[in-house]
Amino acid sequence: MYNERKNPSERSDLMRGSNQKLRLIYLYKLFLTETDEQHPLTRAQLTEMLFNRYGIEAERKTFYDDLSCLQELGADIAKLWDKYAASYFSGMGSTISLALLC
Repeated sequence: MYNERKNPSERSDLMRGSNQKLRLIYLYKLFLTETDEQHPLTRAQLTEMLFNRYGIEAERKTFYDDLSCLQELGADIAKLWDKYAASYFSGMGSTISLALLC
């Protein structure tokens, strides 16, 4: 029925779905606010932050697809390849407009 209330688990599924659509924006925000050359973060750290802060799950492939998308849109995200692969927003290039993400 149209006016029926959703049970809590169905509501959380709906919220999770809408948050998934915001995944690129939140990932970009994490790069801007939490990373720099002295403070790179690994994929595992970033995906954990996405989940803990925004309730967004991101699989390995999805994360790397999103990272490539942000770079294609102009985000200056650099990768470090040492013991652990880590990424950071270098701030050397241009930032991207949020309008491009929507």
